[in-house]
Amino acid sequence: MGENKEQEKIKVNAEIELNGGFYELDFLKSCLITAGIGILLTLTGVWQLVLIAGFVGGFIPKRLKGGRGFLIGFVGILIAWLILFGIYAITTDMVDFFQRFLVEIVGLPLGVIFLAFLGCSIVGGFVGGLGGLNGVFVSRILIKRQLLPKR
Repeated sequence: MGENKEQEKIKVNAEIELNGGFYELDFLKSCLITAGIGILLTLTGVWQLVLIAGFVGGFIPKRLKGGRGFLIGFVGILIAWLILFGIYAITTDMVDFFQRFLVEIVGLPLGVIFLAFLGCSIVGGFVGGLGGLNGVFVSRILIKRQLLPKR
C-alpha cells in the first residue's frame, strides 16, 4: 500500500516537473530553436555540428516520441540551411559559380540550382533529424533515472 502512494507521488512530481518552462514547447517553437542553433553552428564552418542542434531540439521538449524528435531536428536544420543558402546566394557570387558549373560543365539547365540547394539542405536535415532522435532518447533516459525511487 505504501509503495503505491510513493509511486503516485513520483508521478505527480513528474507531472509538475514537466509542466513548466521549455517542457511544453510545441513543434514549431522547437523547430525554430533548432534552426537558430543550427545556423549558429553551421557558421562555425563545421557542418557536422548540426547534429548538436538537432539533439537540443529533441532534448528540450519532453513527452516526445522518437519520430517527432526526428521531425523537429529535420525540419529545423532544413529551414536553417535553406535560410543560409538564401543569404549566401544574395550576398555572394555562389549562384554564378553554380551556374557556370551546372550549365557549362555538367550540361544541366539553370533551374537545377535550387534543386542542388534543396538536396544539400535535405542531407543536413537528415543529420539534424538523427540528432533530434538521439535527443529524445537521452531525455527519456534521464527522466526515467530522475523518477526512479531511491533505495
